[in-house]
Amino acid sequence: MAPYSPASSPITTHARQDYSRDLYHCCVSRDAPNKTRFAAAGSTWFAILRHVLQHFTGGPMNVDHWVAAISAGMLSNAIECVPGVYQSRLSVRRVIRLMGHTTPAVILSAPAGSLKRAAMEAQHEAKRQHTSRRIDFGCDLPFTHIPELVKQGFDALERKFQKGDCRILEHYQVARNCLDSCLGDPLCDLLLTLVLTLASCSVTPTVAPQTRHFQVGEKKDSALFAANLATRMLWFLRPRHFPWTEDHQLVLRVPEMTKKIEHKGVSNRLLRELGWVKVIRGHRDTPRNSELELQDVDQLLLFHKELLGLHKDAAAFIRRVFRSHDPVWLDRCSPIVQDRAESR
Repeated sequence: MAPYSPASSPITTHARQDYSRDLYHCCVSRDAPNKTRFAAAGSTWFAILRHVLQHFTGGPMNVDHWVAAISAGMLSNAIECVPGVYQSRLSVRRVIRLMGHTTPAVILSAPAGSLKRAAMEAQHEAKRQHTSRRIDFGCDLPFTHIPELVKQGFDALERKFQKGDCRILEHYQVARNCLDSCLGDPLCDLLLTLVLTLASCSVTPTVAPQTRHFQVGEKKDSALFAANLATRMLWFLRPRHFPWTEDHQLVLRVPEMTKKIEHKGVSNRLLRELGWVKVIRGHRDTPRNSELELQDVDQLLLFHKELLGLHKDAAAFIRRVFRSHDPVWLDRCSPIVQDRAESR
């Protein structure tokens, strides 16, 4: 199997639930031009759906109910792929493959977060798991070379800063060399496992301020996100390889690089919830670099061993990484999820 590389394919995946939610919000929005992401100018179905959603008077229906109804409608009409956006226009040159399930209305009738809801979701999930699925990054484990997606990210960063701030470029080069040198280390394997898992997601996982769980963030380029996440994780895995207090020759110091990476979707909150770092002082919602250090090595090695043992159970692997039982995360990470029979 070729290494997972979303940047090289016109086909992308999207969790059916996320696509339905985006479509719902687009329909109820007053910003009509947003519809160009979903429907052509002359289409009638969007206007009909929009009218139904904005003027429905048949009883109480919350957002989750509508999302489930839209998902069920697509499934019943065998809609598995939809056109994507190419050069700011809807085009068949870009294809979005819809993955995953829809939540039955009977489950939505139970209060969110309740034990009844959790039990019903678990029962539904057990019924729909007819195939055995495993995690497949498209390369051998343990990692013997930098994965293609991460390499693409570093290449893109090199092109981006070739004529920009050379200190940023040199910092990324140090990170790339550092990553290459630590291949074979179990902690490096864990780093790459987490990077590829999060980067495979059809959304960019984030940890919002004042929260302690993963949620949907603004979508970032997968390759750039992977390279930036790997760089930031390396700061704590190999701190002596990076300048922390002042620039070293042409390499930008870590505090300044932090400002450059923060808006790329990678924050210290994200690293903390991944379990990669631990807070050693302070109580800030977003810890500073100086308030963090690498998680205890024994715990990280245990985490690595646990994930290795879960590669043949994709659902359990994804639940462990995101610390969530919401099956939508498995749908979002579908590029690295394979039916066991297909991966032989």
